[in-house]
Amino acid sequence: MKEIINSIVDDHEFFEVHELFAPNIVVGYGRLNGNVVGIVANQPMHLAGALDIDSSNNASCRRIRY
Repeated sequence: MKEIINSIVDDHEFFEVHELFAPNIVVGYGRLNGNVVGIVANQPMHLAGALDIDSSNNASCRRIRY
């Protein structure tokens, strides 16, 4: 999924948020035609892209408190 995202964003630059947390979802920022956009995508290479609690929290950009 990251390869696909990098192929469509400007200058092939994608800033991923919480890269090591919940690897079954990709959340981050990139630019399309100069405009900043947020990107949320399931990662089918991990847990077949199934969403769980951690990936849902990651997608909503909530801070997790323990």
